Amino acid sequence: MADTIDWRPMADFDPSKLEQQVHDRLNDQIIDWEPERHGKNWDQHGYRDFGGGIVEWDGLLLDGWRPSIRRAPTELIRTARRRGQAL
Repeated sequence: MADTIDWRPMADFDPSKLEQQVHDRLNDQIIDWEPERHGKNWDQHGYRDFGGGIVEWDGLLLDGWRPSIRRAPTELIRTARRRGQAL
């Protein structure tokens, strides 16, 4: 994926929550999830299990999610330390 932060499986993704990011494998981009905008589309049009932990939604192939890094500095520090990376 785009960086070294731990991504979580889409099976655990809750589209109604704020402060999340999803990763689109097709375009290798990180999308700031906006429940009021994206969540409605998720609920109305659904999503499809693409296999291998990937979800097809709105023309994207989402392969992971995480709390927004702008709001999760503690998690970033913990992950970097666990991997022996300098900040």
